[in-house]
Amino acid sequence: MSNRWKSNSRKDSGVFLRRFKTELIVGFILGAVPLLINSTNQAELQAILQSLLASAPILNHAGCLLTIYVAVCIHKKIHRLKSDRMRDRFEMIYKVTAEVGTSFLTLLRTGLGAIVGFLMIAPFMDEAPISLNHWLSTALYCAMTLVFSASVSLLHDFLMTRPTRSHPKNHIRL
Repeated sequence: MSNRWKSNSRKDSGVFLRRFKTELIVGFILGAVPLLINSTNQAELQAILQSLLASAPILNHAGCLLTIYVAVCIHKKIHRLKSDRMRDRFEMIYKVTAEVGTSFLTLLRTGLGAIVGFLMIAPFMDEAPISLNHWLSTALYCAMTLVFSASVSLLHDFLMTRPTRSHPKNHIRL
């Protein structure tokens, strides 16, 4: 069997698994640290969770922005813009969509950190301890959020602009 048929799945899965560590650290800093600092009782825990977790309309809006960003990136990868003017305009559009389209990743990371913080602090709350079934279902949500966050993060890295050689300016004007 020749080398061209070998699979890169082992290398790709290693990159994906290493991304989990990064996502957990960033999520912990964004979501779990504020939760652990500001929640001393059940009411404060509920209040900080409500403020850290995004509402459904915000998530829908961020998902739409992510979809637009992916569409612009696909257009950028597929189509070659021939004129300098069009390339400059599209580059501005790309920069704006890259800034707002990746906000979904920040929402995911913050939510992931909030869930991790909740899993850490909930068993030790005095007023209403969490049941094992509730804790396990929350841990499953945490794992699903981690996989989705790592996937979106890898997608963002794949679509991100890479420094390449600059396009030569077209000095011939018709």
